[in-house]
Amino acid sequence: MMMMISTLIGIGCLEYEFKAHSEYEADVDVVDEEELGWGEAIVDTAAADTGFEAAIDETEGQATEVMYLHTSSHLFSWNDSGDITEIGPFTLNGVATPGITDLAIDLNGVMYGIARDELFVINAEDASLTFVCELSVELMGLTFLSDGSLMGAGDGIYMINPISGSTATFVADGQYTTSGDIVGHPNGLMYWTVIGDHGEDELVSVDPSTGETTWIGSIGAERLCGVGYFDDNLYGFSSNGSIATINPSNAISLTTKETPGHYWWGAATNPVRWED
Repeated sequence: MMMMISTLIGIGCLEYEFKAHSEYEADVDVVDEEELGWGEAIVDTAAADTGFEAAIDETEGQATEVMYLHTSSHLFSWNDSGDITEIGPFTLNGVATPGITDLAIDLNGVMYGIARDELFVINAEDASLTFVCELSVELMGLTFLSDGSLMGAGDGIYMINPISGSTATFVADGQYTTSGDIVGHPNGLMYWTVIGDHGEDELVSVDPSTGETTWIGSIGAERLCGVGYFDDNLYGFSSNGSIATINPSNAISLTTKETPGHYWWGAATNPVRWED
């Protein structure tokens, strides 16, 4: 296993702030299910999990709060009242392991994390990591859809097989550049923060059934490395420590919190809590 996490300190999603999305309108590349190695298994989109019970213990360390967020080195929870609580440093085999670039939580409350091209399961109670596999592409954002599919974002969007690490292109590179994150929504859509022509963060929705992208608007905030969902709103977590509440229908945002000294690298919604 090639561990590259330690090389990520100080990089985070900031490298994306120096890119502007291309005017080239790339064609949507329809996912070939055979590329992922799932065969016909992926057809059952009502599946309530990712189907790798043998790989992880789904009874321990599950996510229970409505959202989670993180810096490069530490995991935090966000409860119904908006209180942020530190859980602890990311560790692998007891060793501090900074460099996780994003989180995602599946329909059973199992938390995953990525460090560019490495996928981990994260214990949501103590932030300990378990290596799962290497990915075939480098990614910055991670999310689960309401049907249980695992998706990742870089300059495009990819469907991920969490067992083998293979990926299939869902939205091709060239349409937008990720500013930091992507998040699944109970309405079935994905919301993607991308870099505008002048460096500002913009909001785009993605239809998982077709791959069609829809530009929603400028968010009015920058450096949103993490995006979560709770109580009908999106939340953007900035690398400068600010947290914005974002209306998913028009991208209008308001600054909700300032967290000096915390440089947010990613966030995740918890689908287990969507109906609370």
